[in-house]
Amino acid sequence: MGTVFLIPLAAFKFGAKESIGILTLYFLFQNMTKIYFFRNHIEWKVAKTIIIWGIPGAAIGACALSIIPDLYFRKFLGVAIFIFMLKDLHSHMKNKDQQPRLDLKWVPPLGFLYGVTTGLFGIGNVVKGPLFLSLNILKESYLGTNALTSFFTHFPKI
Repeated sequence: MGTVFLIPLAAFKFGAKESIGILTLYFLFQNMTKIYFFRNHIEWKVAKTIIIWGIPGAAIGACALSIIPDLYFRKFLGVAIFIFMLKDLHSHMKNKDQQPRLDLKWVPPLGFLYGVTTGLFGIGNVVKGPLFLSLNILKESYLGTNALTSFFTHFPKI
């Protein structure tokens, strides 16, 4: 949820597209700390699959970010943040036992979609968060796996 507030604040000072790059560096170092503390809880099979599929998606999203005119990007970013907030609000209101369960065959396409959204908007957890919850990943594993996958998808964005 911090990303939703940090992107508009950084965009106010540095510009919409520039804020994605600046915050990517911030999150890169933040993820290094989380990887260290939660390294024993990482779901390696899920992480490897998301990294393999997420890196090309992040590269495509980052390329799209560089091509899209600033005016359109700000509108797309606003819609993406609004969707992220609605998804987050909905997940807090929903009963956790009603969460649909996915099997691992959905990880590659959702990993790619995560890469594209994080490369383009910097908020890929709108895809990855529900994916991890639907795979029933526990809290510590969620944090470690999320940090590891995010760490590697930051490089194409940079």
